[in-house]
Amino acid sequence: AVVSTQSTGEEKKRKQVEREKLEKERRAKEEVMRQREELMLRLRKFEAAARKANDRLQRSEEAAEVLEEKVKLAEEEAIFLAKQATEAQQEILRVRQENVKNNEENIMLKEKLREMEDDA
Repeated sequence: AVVSTQSTGEEKKRKQVEREKLEKERRAKEEVMRQREELMLRLRKFEAAARKANDRLQRSEEAAEVLEEKVKLAEEEAIFLAKQATEAQQEILRVRQENVKNNEENIMLKEKLREMEDDA
């Protein structure tokens, strides 16, 4: 009877140890699953943030391309306007020179006219 009580006590103790071991494993497994879920949630948040950052980067790059094109067009227009200004300055100079020449011819013609009048 003593032997069977001891083996029953040992059996109960062994079962208790086994239950505690299983409970500990269950809690550990639950903790691992909780941590996994938490990590998955963080991963999804990081992925969403990365997508948003990539979208902003792409929009910024597109805006930079548009601005670069506008700068290029503005530079081309500035070159064209500078060329037109140079041509206008050259035309002004040509007209002034022609005007001076015409004035000189006018003065010479007036002098010749006076001489002719004086001789007549």
